[in-house]
Amino acid sequence: MPEASAIVVTGAGVLTSLGQTAQSWAAMRAGFARIAERSDFHLLGPDEEFDLPSPLTAAEAPPAWDGSHPWDRLAELALPALAEALESAGLTSRDWKHVDFALGLRAPAGDGTPADMGRYVIDALCADGALSKPRSASVRFEGHAAGAVAMVDAARALRAGDRACCVVGGADTFLDPDTIAALDLGFRLRSERSADGYLPGEAAAFVVLETAERAAERGAKPLATLAGYGLADEPRPLGSDDPCMAEGLCGAIRQVAERAGRGGAKVPAATWVLSDQNGERHRAKEWALAATRLHELLDPSLELWSPAENFGDTGPASVPLLAAMAAETFRRGSAPAAGALLVASSDGPARAGLLLRGRNGKD
Repeated sequence: MPEASAIVVTGAGVLTSLGQTAQSWAAMRAGFARIAERSDFHLLGPDEEFDLPSPLTAAEAPPAWDGSHPWDRLAELALPALAEALESAGLTSRDWKHVDFALGLRAPAGDGTPADMGRYVIDALCADGALSKPRSASVRFEGHAAGAVAMVDAARALRAGDRACCVVGGADTFLDPDTIAALDLGFRLRSERSADGYLPGEAAAFVVLETAERAAERGAKPLATLAGYGLADEPRPLGSDDPCMAEGLCGAIRQVAERAGRGGAKVPAATWVLSDQNGERHRAKEWALAATRLHELLDPSLELWSPAENFGDTGPASVPLLAAMAAETFRRGSAPAAGALLVASSDGPARAGLLLRGRNGKD
């Protein structure tokens, strides 16, 4: 049993192109993907002036897009995942007003400020779900690592007694012409002119965090325990004049090991890693450098899961999605190790690592 002061995951909810948590997990493990060309979004050809545009290839989540504003689409994606997370944690809409809520989003590429976007999406989410305002709400814009930053903030506040229950998640959609255009101009999307680009996806994912003591009082069964975490900044992120040497990612993973090992706990080399890798060369290189430099912390035969292979890149929903997939694996008793190391690298400097352990510390 986890210690009373331990931070546990008591609920998880997901919506991807392959469905909600159970369907997404099963499809991921079976190697399925629902990624297709779209007739309504096109990318520039190799020669922007003379070559015809090519269709965008991406993974769209249900329900089908009705052409609504991208901010409304984010709320539409988030609501089923949030409802599933609350239900799996044994929480009702009445409990929502006592929850501290944090949501990771991609900063808008067109008109509107991040603050405007955050308020709009949270208001729309509450209105569409007939939910009251949560106890507090915040929005993070640190990219892929946003969910991890929010989870660490929640863990610290829970341990200090400042919060009772935190719901942390992220949502992302590619159904935004301004975002697609900006990414395409930056050679970030896979196309005829950018084989190194990634395939965008749509997703929302949430996890419920609370202390083990409070979970026991509610009769909630933990899905996993947050055993360690680390946050660091990469001094040479994407776009830097100097090559990235994985200093930030190495720093974050070392912090995870240090925190997990406090009190004399034995921390074996990680044999199961869930990563936000999306096929981009700079991300693969960063991970390869980190794995080489951290040979004492990472088992050379580790099992690496990259859900973006099945769901497309899910941006700020990446870490909550990784956490939900790890928790579901623990729940099904099919985890390849007792601990799951989650890692994420943003386009900006933020780097993150989280260690989740299965219930009772075993598979």
